[in-house]
Amino acid sequence: MKKSLFLVLFIGITVLNCYSQNDWKSGYIIKNSGDTVFGLIDNRDSKTNMNHCYFRKDEHSETSLFGPTEISGFRFNDGKFFISKNMPDSDSSRKLFLEFLIEGKMNVFHYQDENSHFLLEKDGKLYELKNTTVIREINGTEYSVDKKEYLGIMSLLMKDANIQPLIKKSTLNSKNLIKIAKNYHEQVCSDEQCIFYEKKIKPIHVNFGLHIGESINRFNFGDEIISNYSLSNYLGCRFEFENIINYAENLSLQVDFTVQNFSNYNFKDENQYAYISYEGVSYTILKDSYVEGLKNININLKAVALKFPVVVNYTFSKGKVRPSLGLGISNTVVVSQNKDFIYTTFYNEFNKSIPTYSMGIIGRAGCKYILKNKHAIYSDLNIDYSQTLNINQFLRLTNNLYSFTIGYTL
Repeated sequence: MKKSLFLVLFIGITVLNCYSQNDWKSGYIIKNSGDTVFGLIDNRDSKTNMNHCYFRKDEHSETSLFGPTEISGFRFNDGKFFISKNMPDSDSSRKLFLEFLIEGKMNVFHYQDENSHFLLEKDGKLYELKNTTVIREINGTEYSVDKKEYLGIMSLLMKDANIQPLIKKSTLNSKNLIKIAKNYHEQVCSDEQCIFYEKKIKPIHVNFGLHIGESINRFNFGDEIISNYSLSNYLGCRFEFENIINYAENLSLQVDFTVQNFSNYNFKDENQYAYISYEGVSYTILKDSYVEGLKNININLKAVALKFPVVVNYTFSKGKVRPSLGLGISNTVVVSQNKDFIYTTFYNEFNKSIPTYSMGIIGRAGCKYILKNKHAIYSDLNIDYSQTLNINQFLRLTNNLYSFTIGYTL
């Protein structure tokens, strides 16, 4: 089950990368000759923008792909500006598109890979600001210590201005570095103003939606009795938190609150035999077909569960059609069940046949369509593998669930 979950996610990522609609915005590219060409630029995430610029002259033109060696930079009309620079490392031939945050006597740049990187430029030379972490042992105890190399570099580069106290208190983020660069510029150059290219940091935005869905699932009670796959339905709401991480605009956090029912299932024994009481009658479920006895039994669980999965979601586009993939943790709380169903092994241990809480992994492939009123219709496919937390496998309930959701964001 877990292997199939990750396989589906891998295939989904490949397909969506190939076919997802992109977010084209007005802007221009700067050729190496210095000429500018106006058109549309694909507004991708910061990690993609450091290596690629997707450009077309108009909506009907073919897309051209430019790298940092092919053009000098590109800019969106809303102010976000990327410029090609050689990196100040051992491989000086390595070029990236750096996001220009502020231009003045001290320029500030940013780029994003697995981590967030900031660079200063003075007199045409780039300096990367680093803050490496080392492990040090003090009195027999190991501690993680930030070296804060960036403080020394900043102090040296800006020693001709009276801002050392401000530097000592600084942290490595865009807002703080822009503030320091602006202070430095105002002290050493009074006849020119800084130019700010920094994109506006959007506040966290919460979308609220209502949804219904259909699922198919199978229960496994401790590898003793196992059900067939059966249909059930659910309804609930979703909170989606956008802009939760700077420079990761396509990430969001989705939290669902869903009420789901589990009803009719056919159970059979997977081991040798199992004892079940249903509607006041005791049964022995037998596995072997050559032994006379009951081989399976239909049971209405009459179970109602509250499900609240927490999913980290990646959206591949910011256009009207927004395909996405997510991965997260599922949580299920059973609030009621059929007291006339007693699976003896579980009932003797938990005083109920279906344990209250289970936890698992959920994978999600979804799509959202943005309407003219800024509301949205969304749908997604989910794979949810959950189990109770008992370490004894014979006292562990597992639930393999596949579901389809359709909803409306208000």
